[in-house]
Amino acid sequence: MPQSVRVPLINDGDTQIVSLPEAFELTDDRVTPTRVGKGLLVAPEDFDVSAWLNDLRQNADPDFMSEGRPPQGEAEARDQFD
Repeated sequence: MPQSVRVPLINDGDTQIVSLPEAFELTDDRVTPTRVGKGLLVAPEDFDVSAWLNDLRQNADPDFMSEGRPPQGEAEARDQFD
């Protein structure tokens, strides 16, 4: 199963709808959306998001990117569409 894909976000009045592909189908009929930084975690209603986030924080590698992001170099030239 893919870890992530881009999907459409549909605005319908005061509601936004995320169209999930079959590989991401949830079997529950209710979910709990939780803000995580600028992102959004959508989990089954009985999923303990706080415990999951605490586990991530406790098991995070303290040296992960401690030296910062490596240089990426120059972007390659590409033809532009007219």
